[in-house]
Amino acid sequence: MKPIILIFSFCFLYYATAFSQGIKFDNNTQALSFYGDAMINAFDDHNRILAAEQFGLLFEEEIEKEGSFERSLEELRSISIQYPEDRSFRFLSWQIKESN
Repeated sequence: MKPIILIFSFCFLYYATAFSQGIKFDNNTQALSFYGDAMINAFDDHNRILAAEQFGLLFEEEIEKEGSFERSLEELRSISIQYPEDRSFRFLSWQIKESN
């Protein structure tokens, strides 16, 4: 029982610290991965919504970069990527858990 409480406490403190003080990321991919996970798995509704807002802003920056279509984005597990057979375009979507 104690390890579960310890793990839960660590996760809570990690997310609370991240949203209250800001997080420094090495690149957009790390930030997108973090916010993508948080917008689905964060304990608090408000934190999930904040994460979704940040994810949207960063994602827009990422896809506006030159050559972004050639990037697979497969490392972002929080998004769904769908291509037609000829791979001439793609659909990118994600979800947010707004409330419990």
